Formats: sequence, C-alpha cells, structure tokens
Amino acid sequence: MLSQAPIQTYITMLMMSYTSSANALHILKRGSLNLNPQLEEEAKKLQEKLREKDLKELSLELTKQLNNRFSELVSVIKTLNRYDYKRTLTEGETIWQEGSTRLLSFECESEKTVIFIPSLINKSYILDLSEKRSFIRYLKKNGINSYLVDWGEPEQDELGFDLDDYIVGRLDKIIDHVRKVSKKPIILAGYCMGGLLAIASALRNSEKVNALGLFATPWDFHSDDFQRVNLDDKGAEALEQIINSSGKIPAGIIQSMFYYLHPESVQHKFENFFSFINDESSDIEEFMAIEHWVNDGISMPSKVAKTCFIDWVHKNNVSNLKWKVGGNAVDPAKLELPVFVLNSDKDHIVPKGCFEPILPLLSNKTYLKLNIGHISIIAGSKAENSVWKPFKDWVGGI
Repeated sequence: MLSQAPIQTYITMLMMSYTSSANALHILKRGSLNLNPQLEEEAKKLQEKLREKDLKELSLELTKQLNNRFSELVSVIKTLNRYDYKRTLTEGETIWQEGSTRLLSFECESEKTVIFIPSLINKSYILDLSEKRSFIRYLKKNGINSYLVDWGEPEQDELGFDLDDYIVGRLDKIIDHVRKVSKKPIILAGYCMGGLLAIASALRNSEKVNALGLFATPWDFHSDDFQRVNLDDKGAEALEQIINSSGKIPAGIIQSMFYYLHPESVQHKFENFFSFINDESSDIEEFMAIEHWVNDGISMPSKVAKTCFIDWVHKNNVSNLKWKVGGNAVDPAKLELPVFVLNSDKDHIVPKGCFEPILPLLSNKTYLKLNIGHISIIAGSKAENSVWKPFKDWVGGI
C-alpha cells in the first residue's frame, strides 16, 4: 500500500500538468509559448497543424483526454492500495558506523573489493532492493567482496554538515577501515550523485583506490537536456536564503521538486503500471519495491543542499572544475586509475548531455551505453545482464 504523502504528490503533479496542458494549447496556437530550444522545430510543425483545427473542438478533446487520464490515475492508485508491500530483506551486517553513516558488509573470499556509494538523498537499498534485484548480492555471489555505504537520515549534530564532512570526514574513514579488514585492492563505485562523491574520494585516496565505477553520474548541469529551474542571480540568492533558513531540506520537499521538474514521469509511471498488472509474467512485488524506495528518501543538510542546488546546478561548478573537496578541485582528468563508465540514452534524470561531457576527461575508461531508465540501470529487470554482469567481468579483469 502506498502512503498518503506520495499519493497526494502524484495527484498534485498530474493536476498541474493537466492544467498547464490546457493553458498551453491556447498559448501554443498563438505562437507565444516559451520552449526548450530543442523543441522549437517540433513546436513549429505543431503550430501549423493547430492553425488548421478549430480551437474549441481541440479544447473539448483535450479535456476529454485529461479526464480519461485522471480516471486512470485513480484506478491505478486503488489497485496499488490492494498490495500490502513491506520490505523484509535482511540488510548486510553493519561493520562500521559514525553518526548516521554505516558501512554494510557483503563479504566473501575474493581478491577484489568494491565499495558502493549511493546518492545522499536516497536510501542505499536500491542497490539491495530484493532477492531478485540486488546488485550488491550479485557481486558477492559472483566472488567479489562488497560493501555498501548507507548514509542514513542526518542526525541533529549532522545538520551542519557540508559535502566535505561526508567525503573527507566519512568516506576517507570508510576506505581506511575496509583496507584494514579486507587487505585487498579497493574499487569505488558510485550511483547517480554517489558517482560524484566517488570521484572526489578516489582523487583524495589515489594510493588506496585501484579503480572506479560510475553509474549514471551527472556532470554538466547546464546541458540542454538536463531538467532544471533556470534562475538568475537574484533568484539563486533567494533560493540560497530559503535553504539557509532551515537546518535541512526534508525528503518530501526534494521529491516534490523532482516531480515538478519531471511531471511527465508520474504519467509514464502509471501508464507502465497498467500494462504491468495486465501481464501475468510480471512481478508486482518488484514494482512495489521500487515505488517504496522512490518515496523513502533522505533529508539533506542545508549546506549540502546549497552545494547541490546553487554551486552544482545553478553555477555548474562541477563541469567548470570549480567544485572543491578538501581544498582541491575535483578534476577527473587527474585520475590515472581504470574507470568503468555507464550511462543510458533513456535516462531522463541524468540525460546523456549531462553525463557525456565527463568522458573526454577520463583517460583510462571502459564505456558502456545502454537504453534503459535511470533506476532500471541498477534495479531493473534487464540490469543483471546489461549492467551487473559487465561490471563484474570488468572488475575481474583489472
């Protein structure tokens, strides 16, 4: 069963999308709708077609379609609420902890050790979703000693943390601890935002880290296909004041911001669900597991939020090599170790224009491009053959 919070968010986002669609129809026909430059040519073709149509008839048809979609949403929510999902998978053993940050062990006899670093705003168990969809257990099963960083919800004394506190203060200690217990070469692997943390950590620990894996890692936040709110300096200053006014940004707010930027993702989610529940070969449990994870986020300390939303997204400090950790610029060109790099043309969270600019900076890379979604890269039905196995083979070969 879904909790009320995501249901309310889904309904709100879809209603905003539907309302804006009705308004956009009139504006688009007049030719005064501001669009992404990538859509201008397509919009011109659509405007030509609209001029040949009766606006009143189009409005009635649009209203009909929107009503149908909303009815489908209600039907899907009712169906979802019939499934009582609870996460029952026993997590890995905690072998190190400081504050809210834990290191979960998935150890085995191996000559290679992988430490997986997830995003700071999502729970780590996307890498250990279920018995069927666990990247980390797959690695262990195939003879790779594995550990998973679990950031946890920030405690009161961590609300003043910035990214240095997590990278220098926590990841450095985790690497040292794993070196003591494993005594094997260390490979850092990062998913999404965790990839940026992994790059920074690998640069800081170049004598301790032997290789690096990057999965759907953002780099150029000003690429045309990266969805963001375009702010001028005054808008960014106002946003920074809002961020600084609180000790943290709650997980629900972060999730709402995501849906605001990607309202179509809610519609696509439920369109896919309709086909999913009608397919007897599908596993509803896996869908519910991912849906549970999506809505089980982590709050972000205000200083971390300032770095992410102002320095990274607004100023593009990552791509401009102005983001510093421990006083040093995070520059992937300085990495001499082997790097496994993976992204997808169907990733709408970290699209290729955001990801691919990092590629020329990596001198010793193995690059794999796929055609699956952002979450599917790690926990989708195709992940084992498309992602887990290639990474496992790469680890075995370095």
